Formats: sequence, C-alpha cells, structure tokens
Amino acid sequence: MIHILRHGLALCGMGPPSGWPTADRWVGVDDLQAPTLATCADCLRGVTPIGPRTVHLTSAALLPPIDHAPGRFTQRLAAMARPPRWVIDITSGRPAHAFAEGAEVELMHSAIAERANPLLSQGGSAWAAYAAALDARWSAAVDRHDFDPGTWHYLKHGTTWGRDGYPRGRIPGEAIGGPVPNGCYLACTCRPHEGCHIQILAPHLVRAGWSVTLYGVPVR
Repeated sequence: MIHILRHGLALCGMGPPSGWPTADRWVGVDDLQAPTLATCADCLRGVTPIGPRTVHLTSAALLPPIDHAPGRFTQRLAAMARPPRWVIDITSGRPAHAFAEGAEVELMHSAIAERANPLLSQGGSAWAAYAAALDARWSAAVDRHDFDPGTWHYLKHGTTWGRDGYPRGRIPGEAIGGPVPNGCYLACTCRPHEGCHIQILAPHLVRAGWSVTLYGVPVR
C-alpha cells in the first residue's frame, strides 16, 4: 500500500510511518505524482484536487538557457513525434498526445509543404485539414482527461509510442519520465510566425486545466 503523507501523517489517518505495516510506503502530498503513485483509496479521497499548473509552448530556438542551479531547473520537452538531434540534446523527452499521429502525419507534411511553397496553396486547405484533425483528437483527449495536470505523462527520448499515443515500450535503460511538470516548456521547431500545431494545442490545454503561455503570451 502506498499512502500520501502530509506533515508526517498519512491522509487516511494511519498516523506516522513508524506505525505502519512493513510493506507500506508513502509519497509526499506536494509531489505532483502523488495522485498517480498512491494506492490507498482513503488517502486519495483526502487529496486536494490539483490546481492550475503552467506550461509554456514555444519554439525550440526560443527556449531559455538551462539553469542547473538548485531549485531552478525547468523541464523542457519536445512536442514532436521525431525531434531532430539538436532538439533531443536540449530536451528531456516527449509529452504524450502532443504531436501528429497516424493519418495526421500525412496531413502535417501537406501543411508544411503548403507553407513552404505558397504556389501549392489552395486557400490554406492543407493547414485547415490538419488543424481540424488535431482539434478533433485533442478535444476527445481533453474529455477523457488525458491532458489533466498530474495525469498527462511524458517519456524520455528513445521510447516508442503506441498508436493511441500512450507509452508502448522503451529502449533498455530508458525510463518513463512521469507527469508533465508545472512550469514545463513544450517546444517545436516551427517559428512563431508560422502555423504550428502547438498553436492548436494551446486552447485544449487551457480547457484541461493548465495555465498556458504561447511564445510568452498568456492564452485565455
């Protein structure tokens, strides 16, 4: 049994860990993973719902320098199915659901080609089709609470994903990264003035309960 501990006491009322059964463990109430890791139903009922958390959507080229000072490190994730090497080198992993999947990949390539060569454009139809597909999937994901703070997960680079966007397997030595943390940066290689899927993702994350900035500007 895994309990949730606040001020040295389990939320279920069992008291301090010194009096627990030998096999029981605990996770702190301030740990973002507490609702995911805890298995004690009474402790889970005592958890205050997770409030708004912040996530920053931006271009990889605009990510702030990494600060490794104690208490200052901020997680950076690549919101891309196949990030290039230079993005892998400056990020920790990829958040589930936050990039093109399945048939959306072909729509994405068409939208990128349309953006690169206006002569190929048919009134922005490729981008519109891509955006509509993402909107539909992400709206359903929000309804399923897949993007909820504390629930939305990421995997470290090198991990593979199932068709539904969930972790499917990992390279030996790689590990599941855990929930997308408060204050995390999600980056793509598109530039701010270009159409990018993170612009479509932003309002869905707001609806899921996140406080969101897009290229440094709060999303309402």
